[in-house]
Amino acid sequence: MAVLFEETINGNQYKVTSAGSSIRLFTNGLFHSQFNDRSILSGAVWDLLFLPSLLSQTQPSNALILGVGGGAVLRMLRHYFLDCKITGVDIDAVHLDLARKYFGVDESYSLVRANALAWVTQNKKRSFDFIIDDVFAGMSGDPKRSIAATTQWIEKLESRLNDTGVLVFNFDKLSDLRKVLTESRSSLLASCFKSAFILSSKSYENRILALSKQSVTYEAFTDAINNLPEARRFGFQAGHTYLIESLKL
Repeated sequence: MAVLFEETINGNQYKVTSAGSSIRLFTNGLFHSQFNDRSILSGAVWDLLFLPSLLSQTQPSNALILGVGGGAVLRMLRHYFLDCKITGVDIDAVHLDLARKYFGVDESYSLVRANALAWVTQNKKRSFDFIIDDVFAGMSGDPKRSIAATTQWIEKLESRLNDTGVLVFNFDKLSDLRKVLTESRSSLLASCFKSAFILSSKSYENRILALSKQSVTYEAFTDAINNLPEARRFGFQAGHTYLIESLKL
């Protein structure tokens, strides 16, 4: 493993490493991003954030990523959806600089340094067909969501989706996701979305909640994943590499 960048800036410790063709970002000991342009899919949590983009019957054309980190998910979206307009929002200016310098996030992406909650609140007229909430901070071994996934926050993000949009949340553990489902399923989720899935991987504790305004079956979603060229090439399979559960709203 080679260390490409390591520095403490404003009290935060940043490290970018490489292992073969894989580039990784660590902030305060937290593993924020990993990307390998020779193997777009890796079986890791960043795949799980990207895969719900396949829930839509049409390719996403306008995506919003809250929490850029190194920009792994942004790169994945651009690889599969060349014409998609991708906006990445991150409160950490160093993250954005490292995404540009080491992770290949070039000028074709719109990167914004801002608080995600404030940015979403202020940009009320913007509409997206794919939104990922991946806002985390904290120290090594103790990641915490920077914005609680309250009913109010889910409602705010839902209002930024178009009529066929997909909304994705990253939870670092199952208990946090269960709490959100208990608080929101009976009201907001059922009234605003037609399909819901939980994605996970055996190697990570994270649970990804994907909500779609379109009706999508488990079979259609898993078929779309298994038909990705990289999935076939590297043997990543829905139901094995990616554990997927369909939720009844």
